[in-house]
Amino acid sequence: MSYDFEKVDFSKLSGRKERGYEGFIYAQPIRDYENSDIHKFEILTRFNVDFVKDPGVIERIFQELEKTGEIIDHDLDVMRRAHMALSYVRTLNGSDNLPEMAVNISPKTLSSPKFAAALLSMKEDDPFILDKMIVEITERYDFDNEDIAFENCQLIKSTGLRIAQDDYPLGRCAAIHSKRIAPLVDIIKMEVGRIPSLKATARMAFDPERCLKVEERIETIAHEEGAIRRGAGQGQGFFYGRPMPIKSSLEALASA
Repeated sequence: MSYDFEKVDFSKLSGRKERGYEGFIYAQPIRDYENSDIHKFEILTRFNVDFVKDPGVIERIFQELEKTGEIIDHDLDVMRRAHMALSYVRTLNGSDNLPEMAVNISPKTLSSPKFAAALLSMKEDDPFILDKMIVEITERYDFDNEDIAFENCQLIKSTGLRIAQDDYPLGRCAAIHSKRIAPLVDIIKMEVGRIPSLKATARMAFDPERCLKVEERIETIAHEEGAIRRGAGQGQGFFYGRPMPIKSSLEALASA
């Protein structure tokens, strides 16, 4: 069986392929502090453009995708490829000892009926690896349709996936401010040092104490020590590794 999960399909997204925006799937490691190992990745999209000259280009690409609604097809394509990558790892190491993969999903994508169709399709293809996937809801926007988003979050949980809120306290953090969706959130990812305060949580329909806490942008040993002291269960940042092409990351993990 061939596994084609290293590129994002932009062929259906208007004009982007012609402008050189070819997408590649990258993975950034996340360290578990209890076991001191790396067995989890956040799945990212990178493009063949010059980031050194224009470091804000990724942000502008995603703003454009959100504005046009094309973020939905992008997110679902990446989610399918992450699912395919897990199948690849199982073939690679011959067991079900698989890494976890957190895939960024926009509130706009969760507000679309397309999400349920994509998730059910993956369940039909291979239901036994879905519990290794995490839907990481991005922080910048509100849900277009909270009723559909809530139904999709219920489907996520019933299918065995977990839900994370990305990048607290930046942006709107729609998932943890929704009275219906907040109780379904399993993981909260936050800026280093930004454990939610009692004052902040009093305004949210969300209890951070019942969730796994992941501190992001860990770049030094002091950051790591602080995250552990504050009660974070996991950490992510350049201290543990920069994003790498997903196939290289998974093969290195399988051979470790």
